[in-house]
Amino acid sequence: MRSKARKIVGHFRSSCTAKEKLAITQSSMGMPQLKLVQEVETRWNSTYAMFQRMYEQREPLGAALASLTSNLTSFSAEDYDAMNQCLKVLRPFNQATVELSGETRVSGSKVIPISKMLTHVITVECSQMDDGVGATLATHLKNNLKEKMSDLEKVPSLSSATILDPRFKEVAFCSPSNAQAAVERLSRECASLIELRLRMKFNHSPHQPRVMITICGLYWTAMLLLSKPGPHLTVPLKKSKDT
Repeated sequence: MRSKARKIVGHFRSSCTAKEKLAITQSSMGMPQLKLVQEVETRWNSTYAMFQRMYEQREPLGAALASLTSNLTSFSAEDYDAMNQCLKVLRPFNQATVELSGETRVSGSKVIPISKMLTHVITVECSQMDDGVGATLATHLKNNLKEKMSDLEKVPSLSSATILDPRFKEVAFCSPSNAQAAVERLSRECASLIELRLRMKFNHSPHQPRVMITICGLYWTAMLLLSKPGPHLTVPLKKSKDT
């Protein structure tokens, strides 16, 4: 299916006649004049984008392809049904890719909860889909998730970021023991840092109280973030302009 889709997209992107015919057909059907999207080997979600655009434009694409002189054949109704199943399975993975690829947002704390979400969604898809291309793809992705992402909760940098994020904390973990291990590790790190700071030799100066306050502030801030989510976290984290 991918190989056939790439050939069709390549033809419509390289041939001016085919490109013009598709635009005319789209216009006559009252649809937006959108170009087909070609798959890029190094970007998996480009496959999703290619299938999505082809499925959206399947009617004008089929009509345009039938009127052209070429050795390419259009997808059948069964092919488009299979493509739609694949899109349904791949959609959560595309959303996760977009979320984690944001350059202006901190994404480290989202890796574990997004992995948990994907595991849940793909498990549901596997249980609801009948035999076919979509079911095969869903099973394959489920096995890959289990094989390649099952140890994410044990990665110190990711688990610490998730625990310290007030939106997630322990709730984002699939394994309660992994969440508890992350909390205990962070507690030890905070205790070690505070002990190290307190052992430093300070000269008596006006700045000494400020340093001690900073250390205490660090400790209580860490303890607050490590505490379990409570009702106080239901309020927005950002202050409104009226306050």
